[in-house]
Amino acid sequence: MQHQQKINVVGIGPKGECLNYELIEKAKILAGGKRLLDFFPEVKAEKIVLDKNIREKLQKLKNSNSKIVILASGDPLFFGIGKLLIEIFGKDNLEFIPYLNSVQLLCSKAKVNYEDFINVSIHGRKIDETTIGKIKFNKKIAILTDKKNNINILAKNLLKYLSENSKVILGQMIGTEKEKILFTNIKNLLNITPSELDTVLIFNDNVFNIKFGLHENNYFHEKGLITKKEIRAITLSYLELNKDSILWDIGAGSGSISVEASSLCYSGKIYSIEKNNERINMIKKNIQKFKCHNVNVIEGVAPEVLKNIEKADRVFIGGAHNLDELLSFLKQKIKGIVVANFVLIEKLYKFIEFCTKNNIKFEVSSIQASNLKNIKGGYYFKSQNLIYIAKLILR
Repeated sequence: MQHQQKINVVGIGPKGECLNYELIEKAKILAGGKRLLDFFPEVKAEKIVLDKNIREKLQKLKNSNSKIVILASGDPLFFGIGKLLIEIFGKDNLEFIPYLNSVQLLCSKAKVNYEDFINVSIHGRKIDETTIGKIKFNKKIAILTDKKNNINILAKNLLKYLSENSKVILGQMIGTEKEKILFTNIKNLLNITPSELDTVLIFNDNVFNIKFGLHENNYFHEKGLITKKEIRAITLSYLELNKDSILWDIGAGSGSISVEASSLCYSGKIYSIEKNNERINMIKKNIQKFKCHNVNVIEGVAPEVLKNIEKADRVFIGGAHNLDELLSFLKQKIKGIVVANFVLIEKLYKFIEFCTKNNIKFEVSSIQASNLKNIKGGYYFKSQNLIYIAKLILR
């Protein structure tokens, strides 16, 4: 669809400020939220309130050849309506005239350099794994909130992962007569009354680092029943995890693979599959210890329990009694990388046989790590069990 004239999208400030009033004044159709439209009672255009059924109302404008102006809060391309407008009208039919966004306004008033902030919005969005991941792994974060996901709810979520004393600058009703700027911390956000327009700057003094190959002593585990750190590090490299990967950790044991994958795919999800109650409790303790925000524990036996959970693009098999059945299920259901660790060569043979029969390319490495030990009179290397690490890609 190509309009005879472009639709102008004008960003509006907290008091109705904008960078091109003339466009608004000459509009034949003026669309926007009620709060924004109320700034311009003198404009004679047909006014369309974009509240409910926004997409439907915008679709109707596609058929109009009138001079259209759409009002947006601040910068429409900063977690605003801009993305939806491009989807509906196309880039070539739009002209954006932004105003300052709330993060810019707050940083200017608080005299804070904002070039290295990570921007997050929970305005009309869930506080999910992606949100928490961005906050945990960065030092400076700017967050836009709304009435549902307000500063109290935000603080309650963040206190699970961040220091309660992490510094916060809270901007309430920035740029209006009700403006407040508070210098506080995350814990105190619990007790501050939210406003209609809250922007939060967080200074995370406990940034999480991506770590893997941690010593087994860091984990709750059954004696000897844990993937050793050297094997764990190699296994994770074979999985080639993306930041938003969905991982099934089958036969999770202590959950050490899940815990370390949590930081590697911090915007994704990990499902730890385990049937043993005692080990499930250990996984939960390790999740709590390492403050994993995206690890979900599933009790049961694969592949049965996999049928009702989110599809993975990465699978690790640390233990499986029914390997043929499991591999057949994975072949039918997922696309992505599967890595399996074996101690017994008979298990490895079953893996190779399955791949050969189904014409699936695979690779296998045998890894045996040795660790330096001290004995009376000197040192020696004590060998671990030989581990076979197998990998295939399902397409």
